[in-house]
Amino acid sequence: MTNNNKNDSAPPAPAQAPQAPPFEEKSDERVFDEAIEVAEEALRHPHHFDRPIQRVIVVGAGPAGLPAAKALRDMGLHVTVYERADTVGGNWAFSEHTQAFPRVPESEADQDDLRSTGYPPASPPGPSPVPLSDDVHAFLANHHQPPTACYLDLFNNTRVPMLGSLEMGWPADTPEYVPHTCVHQYYKDFAAKFDLLPLIHFNTSLDHVKKADDGHWHLALTKVTRLVNNQVQFEAVNDTADAVVIATGEYHSPFVPHVAGLQQFQAAFPERVLHTKQFRDPHDYTGKRVLVIGSNVSAMDVSRLVEKTAAKVYLSFRGEFESPVPILRVVRGTLPPTVEKRAFVQQFGTLDANGNLVDDTIHLVDGTALENIDVVIWATGYRNKLPFLGDMRSDDVKELTTPGKVVFNTKGHWGIANLFKDTFVMSEPSLAIVGCPSFIPTTMTFDTQARALARVWSGKATLPTPEKMLELRTRHGPPCAPFLIDGPADRKRAMATLAWLNHHAEHAQLHDVPTLVGPPKEWDPLWEQSFVTWNEHIKDQERQAKELRQKRLNAKINATATVPA
Repeated sequence: MTNNNKNDSAPPAPAQAPQAPPFEEKSDERVFDEAIEVAEEALRHPHHFDRPIQRVIVVGAGPAGLPAAKALRDMGLHVTVYERADTVGGNWAFSEHTQAFPRVPESEADQDDLRSTGYPPASPPGPSPVPLSDDVHAFLANHHQPPTACYLDLFNNTRVPMLGSLEMGWPADTPEYVPHTCVHQYYKDFAAKFDLLPLIHFNTSLDHVKKADDGHWHLALTKVTRLVNNQVQFEAVNDTADAVVIATGEYHSPFVPHVAGLQQFQAAFPERVLHTKQFRDPHDYTGKRVLVIGSNVSAMDVSRLVEKTAAKVYLSFRGEFESPVPILRVVRGTLPPTVEKRAFVQQFGTLDANGNLVDDTIHLVDGTALENIDVVIWATGYRNKLPFLGDMRSDDVKELTTPGKVVFNTKGHWGIANLFKDTFVMSEPSLAIVGCPSFIPTTMTFDTQARALARVWSGKATLPTPEKMLELRTRHGPPCAPFLIDGPADRKRAMATLAWLNHHAEHAQLHDVPTLVGPPKEWDPLWEQSFVTWNEHIKDQERQAKELRQKRLNAKINATATVPA
């Protein structure tokens, strides 16, 4: 489970008691049998790659990219990792700087357009090297090396030990819930322990990737080096590989829906409108009247944190607040009673006949309004459009198995529609996208994806043909409901992939590869206890955050005291 949600802006729910979406509950035996059917169909109808896979490029060195790099390297493949930040850890690496507010969509069609972007394409400014001017800084922050969504008081919400990788446990004395700095350190330790750092090229961002006629993947990247005298060096990098793993994560492209008047309101009051990706310190809102828009994890977290310092906090959301989804019921139950729940926004400001803003009143869909709001925080998640895929991207469901197409579902639950086992692009199985599954994941999911990549691309397991992949995925469906997050769900999702991989290893009598296992059943009581003790965790998090804040304050005071007059 991660700290943000990619679809807070769901369509309005019907005015009735919320019910979970209907879903057939599968037994472990059925999930296993379906995985074996996949394995047998792959043996009867195998997919044949254009060329042997020997060299793999992994884009991203976060919680999904690091396990993928390790698994592929351990299976004897040549692995190169490109990471646009200057450290590993992905979203757990705190960034002091923030990104600009994304472009406001002009319409619902614009909002759902796959090629519409919150940050219009840009090239490195001027001949290189260049001074670190405001324009260069903006290019780095909005395009090349955007900040993460990590904020000062971010803690894990999947307890230790179920956070991280099955490949490396946590130190025995680690608390169940820790600040982001501890999680970031875990991934730095992971990279060091498994000697992954020599594989990683930092400060290098992917601009474009495409498969050439010769079967190789060609990648165009940009590397940034900060020089002395406040100069920045931009360097074009080109590379090729037999297969590519996109492990850039879900929390890069902040999503803001189309709402009447928002364009004019944001243009008139740019300092009063932000997205949770720009959120850093709840004390920035001391004494202010704050409107948070959203209803899922990030909205609850930000509302709860800001409530400690703000004069007043309102939470605006679509549909019913009471959720049929167990994890959302738990998370929403942490909302302080002082946060006032309000209907969704209908229009920002009052507009005259020419569409000009005449005041800053925020009108809601139930006919009420909010006045004198100092800050609006959009907690509406992310929509990852993977712009570096260029013309490979499609929103046509008829192209799910068309070679060269990565198909996005742009209606309802945003995501990639043609992934097999939430990993392999069915139309181009030498391209994989990890860390963005169609369900609420835990980080253990990334281990399963990594193992599938390593076994298949090294030739120790086989995929069915693209047509068979689509047929099997459609007929079987997912192993459990996508909104479930607990021990049994984690194991079923792992089993649906690992049983197929193990079956192929047994069939080929590969005695040099281990039997793959998923998360242990012994963790089930920890999952159950997590939901029961969630409010206690929140209180402990607030205590730890207060202590950490005091330490930071003391450090600033000490630093100021040591500066010569």
